[in-house]
Amino acid sequence: MVEQKIGLVVLFAMVIWILFPGLQYLSGLSKLPVGPPQDIYQTLLQLKQLSPEPGDFYSLHEQPQYGILANWSFGRWINYIGHRPAIADNDGYAFEESTRFFLAEDEDTANQILTEKKARYILVSDFLRAFPRYAAAIGLNPATYVEMKTIPQGSGQTQLAVPTERFYSLMQTRLYEFDGSAIKREKWIPALEHYRLLYESNTVLSEGRPRPVHWIKVFEYVPGAHIIGKTRVEIPVSILLKVQTNQQRIFSYLNITRSDMAGNFKFTVPYSTDKSVASIHTSDFYLLKCDTGFQQVQVDEEAIRGGKDIILERACE
Repeated sequence: MVEQKIGLVVLFAMVIWILFPGLQYLSGLSKLPVGPPQDIYQTLLQLKQLSPEPGDFYSLHEQPQYGILANWSFGRWINYIGHRPAIADNDGYAFEESTRFFLAEDEDTANQILTEKKARYILVSDFLRAFPRYAAAIGLNPATYVEMKTIPQGSGQTQLAVPTERFYSLMQTRLYEFDGSAIKREKWIPALEHYRLLYESNTVLSEGRPRPVHWIKVFEYVPGAHIIGKTRVEIPVSILLKVQTNQQRIFSYLNITRSDMAGNFKFTVPYSTDKSVASIHTSDFYLLKCDTGFQQVQVDEEAIRGGKDIILERACE
């Protein structure tokens, strides 16, 4: 009996001795970071809270009610952390469509892609360094968007990527760098009419950008309400709304147009002013400016989601 116990102890010790290097290796692995960076993880948890249930998107017999458009590398994280259906995934599915969306130069083209793919939410992330590769992948010439210029640096020189005017027309730039608001360049680039910011992550990027930007942003694609009014013939008309994000950052959603030869104008706006979207705060009204005149316009969430017309009874002078 004693000899049997001694034999078992020796056998157990040999097993531990054989497995010890492997156990050390596994212990080391357990200390390595796994999963997505914290900004992405928290964004996907928030996305789950901000969005309705899409249905059983794992089912072979039914289609989800909507999808999430993001860079393909986010695909599995969106599915397994956010529990939402990713349109583009890590296997390359819809890579071209998602890339064409972010590199579209007009809103109509981007909207068509989202409509065809039944997308409702868009995750936008840093695209700057990878931009040349993605542009080339869909047959675009990166040099028409970014010019390389040589500038002095210390005792030598360095290459600096300088965006061209076309770069500012990209959906990626308009959403990520400017929150969908109008951009003043050589000529005004109009605001995006169907995209509202819902959430942005903690980390701020600033190096080599037009302005500091939060790393991950979530936008919702909405029909938008149509503000229709009348003013003097062929004059500039602008509309402005202050928006405060979940990070307490305040930006202005601004759009600009001109009245036509009959004095008519129209804006499609993506934000409601009735405080019904919990993740952001807006001012109590849009401020409409027609030449030297001002007018306040309130928009409810029903009008945004229903694509309803808001016809101004009083002319904007």
